[in-house]
Amino acid sequence: MRKIALLTDGWKKLITHAWADGIITAIQKENKDIALFQYNCWGNGTHDTMEREGEYNIFRLPDLKEFDGVVIDMTNTSIRAFQSLILDKLRNIQIPVVFIGTEEPGFYSVEVDNSGPIKEIVRHLYQEHGCRRFVFAGGPKHNAENTTRVRAYTEVLQELGLNPLDNPVYYDNFEFEAGVKYMKQMANSQSLLPDAFVCSNDNIAAGLCYQAHKMGYRVPDDFKVTGFDNMEKARLFDPQITTVTQIRETIGAKSLWVLEQVWEGNEPPLKNTVPAECVFTESCGCPNAGKVNYREFLKETVVDSVKAMNQEEMLFDLQSKISGQTSIERAIGMIGEYFDQRDCDGYYMVLDRRVLKADMDVELVRKGYDHNNLNIVVARENKSFKQLPIGDREDKLFEYLSEAGSGVHYIYTPLHFRNMCIGYAVVKNPRFLRVNQNYYDVQVAIMSVLQGKFYSLQLQNSYERMQDIYNRDQLTGIYNRIAYEENFRPAFELYCQEGYDVAVFLADADSFKEINDSHGHAFGDHVLVEIAKALSAHLPKGGYVCRYGGDEYVGFFPRATAEMVEEYRNAVLTQLNEQWISLSLGIILVPGESDGDLNDYVKVADEAMYEIKRKKKEA
Repeated sequence: MRKIALLTDGWKKLITHAWADGIITAIQKENKDIALFQYNCWGNGTHDTMEREGEYNIFRLPDLKEFDGVVIDMTNTSIRAFQSLILDKLRNIQIPVVFIGTEEPGFYSVEVDNSGPIKEIVRHLYQEHGCRRFVFAGGPKHNAENTTRVRAYTEVLQELGLNPLDNPVYYDNFEFEAGVKYMKQMANSQSLLPDAFVCSNDNIAAGLCYQAHKMGYRVPDDFKVTGFDNMEKARLFDPQITTVTQIRETIGAKSLWVLEQVWEGNEPPLKNTVPAECVFTESCGCPNAGKVNYREFLKETVVDSVKAMNQEEMLFDLQSKISGQTSIERAIGMIGEYFDQRDCDGYYMVLDRRVLKADMDVELVRKGYDHNNLNIVVARENKSFKQLPIGDREDKLFEYLSEAGSGVHYIYTPLHFRNMCIGYAVVKNPRFLRVNQNYYDVQVAIMSVLQGKFYSLQLQNSYERMQDIYNRDQLTGIYNRIAYEENFRPAFELYCQEGYDVAVFLADADSFKEINDSHGHAFGDHVLVEIAKALSAHLPKGGYVCRYGGDEYVGFFPRATAEMVEEYRNAVLTQLNEQWISLSLGIILVPGESDGDLNDYVKVADEAMYEIKRKKKEA
């Protein structure tokens, strides 16, 4: 089976699903033995540089040498550093690469005909409507599609004998607001309005028509307006906007054709163009194109609004559920169940295991993926939990998915806390993208909740660490007198209530003053540390020990028997005798369900310890 990697950078919060749809439809139509792995980010979804870095990091995930071909759309990627990163990666592989919408030296490209339709529109305005003054209302200056359309505009002006300097080009973005801005600027400049605004896309054209109407102008009577892309808003706007229609899915299908030509040993053209068709209608002075069934559109609008509302409710419900979970693990489980309700065939989440631990000193990677720490934490297929044959091995996930069969579409998306990589998600056959494009909002909601829980857990761990430091003896590392009061006494009471026999002991170093006087305080400290080690090393499960003060130690352990008491005493004393350290260890056995206070039993153990000391002196 052949594998194709599709690298895409969404526009704002959207995914250009048409590329994948065109490829998969062509694969499934002829039962081709090919699977599609899409790696998508939303680099345009935020202006936060660190968030963008976290998004673009997904392009570092795939080992492109594992694929038979690459299709890539970088038309929306505005950060040069990431463009260079991707290009360097592609130049180091020996497989065919197809760029969508842009041309890169040495690579194949597939794009809609951005040049011919622009020239046809300007000629139409010039010849059919007598326009002589033009303005090109453009999109981003460095966007490949916009650049090609600007070049075509300039060339056709020269062809018609018009000076490009007298017919300017403006740059902004591709949004509705750009058209509003252009119209305001032209009106406020008190310059002579052009005969026609040739817009780089339908969004700009709709914004310009909207603002013109607000300011008292009438399109096309006062000036003509044209767009590009034949979006729904162009067909429905008043006036209906002259535009250029393109079937985007054919671009995906054409990209697949190029790859297949190379696989078969043929030499396809480096540059491949998909035709586009001009639709002349009301905004340039032509009759309504009549391509809209308004009743059908209204019905679809009602249905889509209901579906969108349902998706919003599902997302709100997801946020509520995962926010209410007490642990990150439980929240993750809810995420898998959410995708059971979406129109897809599977969902997988890979997460850095250190996120679950949330240690204060954890350093999550910012470039690439730390595969040694990545685990599969969610695997659901066909709306049920899937026990993968690879267990939680993230490094085997790609291999497992590759063996799932041909005609499958997987989409990988990044998971990150700003620019810190925490993992990635994979959706199998994400059909829901054709109907509702709220996947970005879902991802943001998931990352936001996980980040909140991660930082909350870090604070909790930090508090517990500080509490532990507060409760530890700085010399020996075992608990101190404070811990005795806060932790030991409640634990002892609980053991007694549960009916366990408890051994309580008090230990005291023999002749400790003489040790300090003869060998110095440093050696005395060494003796204290070794005593603490011995008392801790042999302590039975569930036991506690602390440095009570000076050279005294107090502790206890549950489920005690007389044999256990003697075993513990002998083990501690033997370890210390090997180092010529003498210790008196008084131990008493407290029967279960006793209602006495720990302090009272410590006093009894203290008396037992002093009896041992007395006998040593007598001996």
